[in-house]
Amino acid sequence: MTDAGCAIDQSAIFKIEQGKPRRRINVDELVDELVVFSRVFAVPLDELLLAPEHAVSREVTRLVLQWSKAAEAADPLIEAQTLPRTPSLST
Repeated sequence: MTDAGCAIDQSAIFKIEQGKPRRRINVDELVDELVVFSRVFAVPLDELLLAPEHAVSREVTRLVLQWSKAAEAADPLIEAQTLPRTPSLST
């Protein structure tokens, strides 16, 4: 976090990870930390503000949509490989 521009105490990281005891933080620190967490972990800001169960649900939805698009793109390739070939009628 320090290398990313937001010095944060080791005990603060522990409190964030544990969720207890609740950590007191002022709004300026919160905004700075959110922006840096977003950059460091490549997580959109809005997801950092979601409850964990909602963030997981959102990620699952994103992965299912990504899989669905990949499956649709692969369908023609799979069909082309599995279609029975008709013998040519050349004499």
